[in-house]
Amino acid sequence: MPFEEQFNYRAFSVKVAQENVSSIMDTLRGFSPEEIAVKRKVGGNVWRRLFFHEPSQVNDAFYNLLSELARKRSRHAPIAYSTY
Repeated sequence: MPFEEQFNYRAFSVKVAQENVSSIMDTLRGFSPEEIAVKRKVGGNVWRRLFFHEPSQVNDAFYNLLSELARKRSRHAPIAYSTY
């Protein structure tokens, strides 16, 4: 999933294995009203960060993509110091 290190997807989504799709309604009915309310609240706070906006905004998908790339870049030392 995109931005896995930035989001706890379990807090606002439901993961269903492909072989269990036929029983998805049973899975969804297994959530209490309180669990559903929490997932909706968290999802309401997260969705803007997963979409691109024009122009780009702080904490939108473009911003998060750049942050993720910068984080990954900082973990890896450059192979060579050269300019092109």
